[in-house]
Amino acid sequence: GRARLDGVRSAGRLGRPRRAVPRSLAAELEPVIRSVFETGHPTIDLPVTATPASTPEEAKHLLESFYPVRDENGRILWVGVTVVDITDRKRTQDALESLAQSLERQVNERTAALQTRAADLTRSNAELEQFAYVASHDLQEPLRMVANFAQLLARRYRGSLGPDADEFIGYIQDGVERMHALITGLLSYARLGQEDLTPTPVDLGAACEQATRQLAQIITESGATVSVGKLPTVLGEATLLTQLFQNLISNALKFRGSEAPPTETSAEPGTHAVAAGPSTTASG
Repeated sequence: GRARLDGVRSAGRLGRPRRAVPRSLAAELEPVIRSVFETGHPTIDLPVTATPASTPEEAKHLLESFYPVRDENGRILWVGVTVVDITDRKRTQDALESLAQSLERQVNERTAALQTRAADLTRSNAELEQFAYVASHDLQEPLRMVANFAQLLARRYRGSLGPDADEFIGYIQDGVERMHALITGLLSYARLGQEDLTPTPVDLGAACEQATRQLAQIITESGATVSVGKLPTVLGEATLLTQLFQNLISNALKFRGSEAPPTETSAEPGTHAVAAGPSTTASG
């Protein structure tokens, strides 16, 4: 800002500061000037707002400092006044503070919205877990009945109704086993929100083979060939890893060209990656 130096003499001018002190503030600043005369201690960077009566919107923001000026004998002759116009700085500061308050308000509003959304998702997840638990639990009984009758058919009629009938009974039994695994996995998944997940050793090869059996219909329809390489045993949850392989293989079959895709699932030693893709050289 701009600075100006002026003074107020000690004799006969105490009540009438010169123009370094705005006339409208003379009465307000007189005690400050008097204190400097009496104590000899300066007053530094006193914030002052000068507001013209006719144009209040043109208020000036000033920093005024008052200090004693002495003669060679130490007697105070007059009070020096420095004035720094900080109007532009003050306006910029006010604008920045207003912007900061606006940003803080927006952040608070968005934080509140996110917290509300998170609470809604938590409640929705809890309801979904409860539904999955009830539904999977209730499916056990009808599946058990289907399994019992499939076993009864196999014991009584295998070999007597022809090879086609034996094959169909085998399909029923295999489907029941896969449905039982899915329901068991759904029950385990539903419990994840209620219990801590304890990783157990999982044979990725077996999990991938299970996923392939569950996708047998789609693989047959697409004419694809799925080969499973040597996969390690890892710590995890068998149902979730089976679902992972099912998603990987399903995507490999879905996002392909017009030709029947060869799909390979494999792992490389020394890495933490398992690759599945519509190519014998898939990697990722």
